Amino acid sequence: MPDICLRYMARFSEVSQCAEEQLDVPAETFSELVEYLDKRYSGFGKMLYNKGGERHVAVLRRDGQKTKFPLPDEVILNGDRFGFF
Repeated sequence: MPDICLRYMARFSEVSQCAEEQLDVPAETFSELVEYLDKRYSGFGKMLYNKGGERHVAVLRRDGQKTKFPLPDEVILNGDRFGFF
């Protein structure tokens, strides 16, 4: 299980009741991470996607790479840092 950092801004911090957490997640891809967070924090998944299926902002920071918007099949690596806002 990858050990990752999750940062929550705005409404995501309200749902998670924290601004940041370090977790070992049972997820291999970004879409699996969202499913896990939705189970952990009820409603998280619905907040991430609007009614049209478009995603609100989520970013991935990885050492040695530019910050990017993770794709659903983006593989999660140990040390990744995700931000949700």
